[in-house]
Order: sequence, then C-alpha cells, then structure tokens
Amino acid sequence: MNSGRENNINKKSFLSINVWINLVFLSLALSAASCLPENTSETKSSGARGSGGTLSSPASVNPGFGRILSDNPIILSRNANLSPEANLDSWLSNTPEFIVLDQHLNKRCELSPGFPAVNNCVRVKKDENFSQITNSSARWAYSTRTDEFHEVNTFAHMQRIIQRYFSVFKERLESPYSTTVPGNYLDSKAFWLSDRTLWGYANCNLIDNASFSPSKFSICMGKDSEFSNMRWAQDSTIIYHEMGHAFNYILTNTRNTADPAILERSALRTFFYDEGGSIDEGLSDYASYFMNGRTKIGEWAMGRLNQAARPMSEAESIHIPGVNTTSSGRLSYPTYVTYDPNFPSDPLEDVHFAGQIISHYLVALTEDIQYHCHISNSRARDLVMFAISESLTKLGDLTAKGSDSNPEGHINHSRAHAREWIRINNPINFRSFSQSMARKVKNIIVDNNQLNCDYTTDDHERLLDSYGLLLFRTYNESGNHKDYGHMADFDTRVLSSNRIK
Repeated sequence: MNSGRENNINKKSFLSINVWINLVFLSLALSAASCLPENTSETKSSGARGSGGTLSSPASVNPGFGRILSDNPIILSRNANLSPEANLDSWLSNTPEFIVLDQHLNKRCELSPGFPAVNNCVRVKKDENFSQITNSSARWAYSTRTDEFHEVNTFAHMQRIIQRYFSVFKERLESPYSTTVPGNYLDSKAFWLSDRTLWGYANCNLIDNASFSPSKFSICMGKDSEFSNMRWAQDSTIIYHEMGHAFNYILTNTRNTADPAILERSALRTFFYDEGGSIDEGLSDYASYFMNGRTKIGEWAMGRLNQAARPMSEAESIHIPGVNTTSSGRLSYPTYVTYDPNFPSDPLEDVHFAGQIISHYLVALTEDIQYHCHISNSRARDLVMFAISESLTKLGDLTAKGSDSNPEGHINHSRAHAREWIRINNPINFRSFSQSMARKVKNIIVDNNQLNCDYTTDDHERLLDSYGLLLFRTYNESGNHKDYGHMADFDTRVLSSNRIK
C-alpha cells in the first residue's frame, strides 16, 4: 500500500520543470472550463450588507445553522469572468444550512440508528498545525473573506456528500442480491474506517492545489498563488472531488476494515501514473457529478484563472472536433489517455487526463440508465454509485473472498498473498474495473425486476466498447478460485459483435 501518496489537483502552468521532477506525487492540471448552465437552483442573496443583520452575521441564523456558498462562485454568479477579488458575500445562501450544534466543527457519523456510530468522524480546521475554531453560540455565519467561513463551507459540503453516500450505503444493506457488504458492516463501522477521523483543512498551506492524503486521512484545500481572496474551499466541486478520493479509499477497504485480522489496506493507485490512479481521479470527478448533476468540475478554483476545469461529457464544448456523444466519438481508451482538452496539442501522461475516460463513461452510463429505466437523473446517479461501491469493495478485498458467501480465493489469489497480488501481480486497472462494473450493472440494473428497465447487457457492452473498455471476455461471476473459478457454463460471456473498438 502506498499510503503516503497524496491525490492532488494542481495548476500545470505554475510548475517549473525542476519542481515537477522533485514533486513525484504532485498531480498536474487538467482541462479548461466550459460554458455555464442556463439555470441554477441557487439565487443571489438579497440581504442588506454592512454591520448588523447581514447574511454574513451570526445574528442572522439560529444556533446550529450557518450560511455557505451552495455552489462555486462561477455558477452562483452566472459569470464566467467573475473577479477573483469579488466579495462573495453577495452569493451566500439565503436559506441557512444546518452545520452543527457543537461549539466546534465536529461531525458524528451514524449509518443506522441503534448501531455503533463514529464520533468525530469529520473534524475541520484551518490547517494541520492550527486549533479548531470555537463558537460558543454555534451560529456559523461569517463573511466569506474570513478563515472561519472557509472552515464552515468545507465542513458543510463534507457533510452533504457524506449524507448522500450514506444513502447509497444503506441501499446496499437492503439489496435483494448477495452484495460485497460484510455481515458485520455496521458493528465494525466498515462504512467508515472504523473510528478514524477524517480531517478537513480548509485553508491549508498548499498553493494552487487541493489534495487527499490516505496516510493522514485528510483533505487539504489550498489557496491561489496570485489572489489572496481566492480559496479552493470556495469551490464545492473541489471539496466533493477530494471527498471522492476519501470514499474511494473507504470503499476499497470496506471488507478489510470489517476483518480485524487484516492490518493492511488497499489503494487504487501505486505510483505517479498508473491506471488505478486514473480510475481514482475519474471516480473522484464523478463524485462532483454525483452531488450536483453537472458535467463539469472546478469552474472557480481551477477554471477561473488557470484554464483547468474538467469536463465529464463529450457534449461539453471544450472538446476538440470529433469528440462527441456518438459511439465513434467517445473519449475512448487508449486513444485519449494523454488528452488535455484545453491543450490538445500538448499530450501529457497524467492520471487526471486518463481519468477523464472513466468520468465520461460513468456520466454516459448514468444518462443511459436514466433514459432506459425512466427515472430521474438523481436516481440514476445513485444506482451508478451503488455499482461503483460494490465494485471497489470487491476489487480491494484482502480477505480474497469478495463476498461473505464466496470461498477464500474467489478473488485476489489468497488471503496470505492478496496484498502482493493487488499491488504487483494484478493491480486494479481499466480492464478489471470495467469488468467489475459490467457485472454489477447487470446485477443491480439489468436483472432487477423492481426497476422495470429496458436496459440490457448488450446496451451496456456497446457503451463500454465505445469507451474502449470492453476489455474482457466474460463477466467472471464465478471468480478466479482454483477449484470453482472460470466456469464456462456459469459466467456471462461478452457478445463478440459488441467488441468493435
């Protein structure tokens, strides 16, 4: 496990070649901002400005509540050229957000009433070497130019994504088929990382970047190198992306956390560039789409000055000609692993660029499910996240079972050698991830009579192929066990005519 690795979003144009060589684990910048949506759910606040009674005043909220930027400032203002020095108080939410009744920004995580909870599962402060702010009145309204606001905004959006992820976790517990969820899921607190605290650093000493550290179990929201008022914590899409990394880590280790004899942890990525790291980045971008349904990320923090916001759909106008939502125009593997839509003539091998293949595939899958199952986009996002959760939990399982109902050796070789198997012999890559997703989509959507969908395995196989991800011959339901695996009469086989790319 490469536990010291940090997952970063960074401004490419501000790194010298010497810094780039030395910062091996520092990821580089991504693509450019795209057009603004026609409408947004957030409206500009109309409260009076100045002292006393303003929306940024503690007196404007009840105990436990505060005000945040419900989206990033570009979206809230509908102004792609919003000044980096703008007073963002103008875009504070009219409706107060529940923050916490505690005097500190500490969250308690409970997946299901009556089962063990994780006290202080999330705590937020300015940076690692600072103390938490103390608010004896628990009224969390501040000016957007203060450190306190950035801590509250970070905490609030961390809470939002945790609550939505937990709704998917609960659905897994109620799933009608045998899932990867271990039997002691709740008692072991495997929905988190047992009793570990995830720290959020809202104004950390990181320039033009944001990161997640699995070893410290923390997210770090940095600052802009040119404008002192710009903070990455002002952009909720970046908070969601970093929280996506945290949940990828939690999910990949769900079964490991549930087994007290497993002392090691799995990780999607292994070094500076690899396919596991690309999957990690693509999934983390999708975490932002999972929350807001928009096919772009980082319009403010990455896009306003740096031309580095990322698209998640071929329909975004930033893409080069020829990239579109037809089967031949998809962002396919391996053609686009070095593709930066903002600088298409400057290819670079980087996990963020290759990760766009995964994020675009997941958005397209969501839209397919929405259409074929006649459900809302929000519900389709939940179902795709369900499939992602199941896939990661199985792929990272060091018990080598993948499910309580399977024998040891069903996946990842054996309990004694699973860690080595995942890290060296058979790491998580585009092939294994797409095969696992095909299996889970079949279980959760195609074969689910309750959904009443007309989505078929052929539909999904054709979509995977359009992304160059139909890299397997069977769905491998029987696993890799030396005695029980690779049963030709049991495993679903890929239709060869669906494999074109």
